[in-house]
Amino acid sequence: MTDHTVHARSARIGRIARYAVLTVAAPVYGMPLLVMVMTSRNDAREIGPGSVFRLPLSPDLDAWRKAWFDACIGLDCRGIRVGFWNSVRISIPSLILSVPAGHCAPTTCRQRPLPNGPAAAAR
Repeated sequence: MTDHTVHARSARIGRIARYAVLTVAAPVYGMPLLVMVMTSRNDAREIGPGSVFRLPLSPDLDAWRKAWFDACIGLDCRGIRVGFWNSVRISIPSLILSVPAGHCAPTTCRQRPLPNGPAAAAR
């Protein structure tokens, strides 16, 4: 065998292994999200001892609407939408400020000589 065919074969085996791991890992990581969404669609009558993880018999979004608009958090009964929009108001400015700072920092660091770098060794 030539060096090229050995490299091509090892690359193919690596690619197969990578996709096999991804095929197994994707459902493992996705299952909690699926369970959360499906069980959150159960109404109060369907949630009883031992039946929390059952699929909903009559799925509806009423529980989501109630949580979004009417859930009480402390003494405030305006739902979770208040906290969600507060998170958005915090996230957007921090993203706008941190991305340019993260872009500029490596450029600035690269242009400054290191105290114990190659220039110091030549002295």
